[in-house]
Amino acid sequence: MASKRTHSASKSKPHTPAWVAFEQNLEGISHMVDVETREMTFVKRAAARLFSLGKSIDVKDQAAVAKLVRSGNRFSRTLNERLEVSKTLKLWRVVMLVTCVEAYLQDLLAAAAT
Repeated sequence: MASKRTHSASKSKPHTPAWVAFEQNLEGISHMVDVETREMTFVKRAAARLFSLGKSIDVKDQAAVAKLVRSGNRFSRTLNERLEVSKTLKLWRVVMLVTCVEAYLQDLLAAAAT
């Protein structure tokens, strides 16, 4: 079983200016994770509303059935949009992380050379 490490940026003092820049860049990536989490939370809530509407529907009531169909179509569009956003965020998160690590290593190498 792997142990979890906790990191407290406020307690630890950065070793180099390169590390400070790296931490700032990681905050931007962390923001993207937060956005993706919000997107998926929205999808879960929309699905819960749709399923609760479906459970309470009277199949003989044509207006209620039409409302359920409209809600299902709206949920489908929303789900597709949110999944595309999530997919894009995941792709760019990897690109940003690689770029941040590369910049950090270049800064570190430059500092070591001086």
